[in-house]
Amino acid sequence: MARGLLRTVPGNKVHRDVLKAWMEEIKRDYDIYTYALGYDPWRMDDTTVRDLEAYVGKQRVFPVRQGPQTLSQPMKQLKADYRIVDNHHPITEWCRMNVTVRLDINGNIQPDKKQNNPSNRIDGFMAELDAYIVLNNIMDEYSQAI
Repeated sequence: MARGLLRTVPGNKVHRDVLKAWMEEIKRDYDIYTYALGYDPWRMDDTTVRDLEAYVGKQRVFPVRQGPQTLSQPMKQLKADYRIVDNHHPITEWCRMNVTVRLDINGNIQPDKKQNNPSNRIDGFMAELDAYIVLNNIMDEYSQAI
């Protein structure tokens, strides 16, 4: 934490007020605006979804289910189309190194933790993949906006 690479919050869930404050901080400090959001609907409460919709607009908040039907094709595309710039952030790179691919009977793939070890965190990669899915869903609209 001394290097400022990670921000922690109490408990095992990030409260919506912390998320909104962070989005306001990056807007204020870096002039980066949140255009759209993807979220894992598992355990997501309706109040948080409504708050996110109020922040960026209802039409730009997307549930991204964390299963092979949603993740398989984008994972295959992401490998060929990788264009995420993170300035070699060590935590994000560590998360990527912890990702393995799980293949199902239908040839669908989805991310999994290397060696099925819970300490091999993949959250950074999952956030990238969710953002990639949302970007692909709104690419035409986003391209016209920028």
